[in-house]
Amino acid sequence: AMMAVIRSSQSRSGTVHGVTMSVFGGLVLNIVMQFYVLYCTRAYICIPAIKAVRDLYVRYHDDVFIDGVFSDDAWALFSHVEELCQIPLSQPRFFLAVLICWTATVWADLLESFQYISLWRALKSPSTRHSAVVEARDGIVLLVAANSKTKAFALSTILLPKVVIAVVLWWLGSSWLVSTTSFQDLLLNAVALAFVTELDELIYKVLVPEDIKATVQSYAISRPQRASNPFAMNDEENGWDSFKARRDRHLVLRIVGMVLTVLVVVCLPLLFMFRLQQALPGYRWDVHGPCELRLDEMMAL
Repeated sequence: AMMAVIRSSQSRSGTVHGVTMSVFGGLVLNIVMQFYVLYCTRAYICIPAIKAVRDLYVRYHDDVFIDGVFSDDAWALFSHVEELCQIPLSQPRFFLAVLICWTATVWADLLESFQYISLWRALKSPSTRHSAVVEARDGIVLLVAANSKTKAFALSTILLPKVVIAVVLWWLGSSWLVSTTSFQDLLLNAVALAFVTELDELIYKVLVPEDIKATVQSYAISRPQRASNPFAMNDEENGWDSFKARRDRHLVLRIVGMVLTVLVVVCLPLLFMFRLQQALPGYRWDVHGPCELRLDEMMAL
């Protein structure tokens, strides 16, 4: 779709605009399909799963807690022990590991969108009346400048919807995972969610002809000169010391970025588990202990 924006800004040909309309038709189909999948995930999967796990937890408290105190005898007679000990929050460390993997999957998709947003915002304004300026470099058509309307159109129709879909999908996916009533289904659901994140790529591979795919590969967005090769010495630098200082600053920024990524991927699942999850509001973390003792007894046999 970004390639179509670039091509249309450079041509008045009806054929080019026809291809652009076809590409944006596929983009609309992709967005509609992804939002429909999100709606169905919430309506047909998340809500019933959340209701089921809430009912199970309520029954656990009604049957096992006498006057608000856990009863070993009532626990021994509880008929839904197998189901209860399969909810993800009964083994928080395992669930946290799965949730971190899911968060990392979505974060990788978001990072790609953020990088494209950064590239579009960094483009210079064209010195002519053209909405965009391209250059041919090594067989690549490189977008080097774009006006504000072109940037706004690309961001609002392509990248921002992709960001919104990823965020909503993370929330719905996490809600689905936390309300799963089987560890086996927990892993299968995580794999299914990863498939949903690739839905746009699947639609692209199925709908777009090979020649248009080849054309897409020949288009690129210009990067700022230093960002394109931060470890290359340029004419503005005064010798080795200046280059080394810039290189060290770049490495520090990269390390800070890696640390921030780790914090997001780890802290966001923790925040979801302890504060944001709505599958079991007011969860008291009182399932892990009895289930862990039961697991130890089973492994000792």
